[in-house]
Amino acid sequence: MPGQHHNLRSFGKAVIRACEEILEAPIDVAVTRGDRETWERLVGAWALHQRSSRITRCEAAKRIGIDRSNLTLALNGKRPLTQSVLISLAELLKVQAYDIRPDLGASYAHTKDRDVAKKLNSASSQVLSLKGDVSRLIEEGYPLEGLLGRIDKIGGQLTP
Repeated sequence: MPGQHHNLRSFGKAVIRACEEILEAPIDVAVTRGDRETWERLVGAWALHQRSSRITRCEAAKRIGIDRSNLTLALNGKRPLTQSVLISLAELLKVQAYDIRPDLGASYAHTKDRDVAKKLNSASSQVLSLKGDVSRLIEEGYPLEGLLGRIDKIGGQLTP
């Protein structure tokens, strides 16, 4: 089954063909073959986003912190986007950056997974520490058994 990046590319190519028919000439792009596929996906993502949000290029450029002309050059296939700008633009367009540029997928997705795993491990460690503290208080005679059950429930929710 085709992924989102395939759908964006197909839609982008259709948009580009429609523009070429209107212009009665092929669109001249300066990007390389690999960058052309990324450009086609970018055009598809931009066009799809424009269906629900009529954001201008100027406003989009302001929101992601680049000059409007750089965004226009990228959307016109004259300049590839940097990875950081691509990630910001993808977020604005409500797609994943690796759906526009699939080669980002492995490192980008794995980085997010590692970040989540680190946070889960940290939270699990804190829950275990809290459980130990409460267990010691119970041994000292404090009636906290109910709290210990709630801590166990939270700890159980942190494991996949």
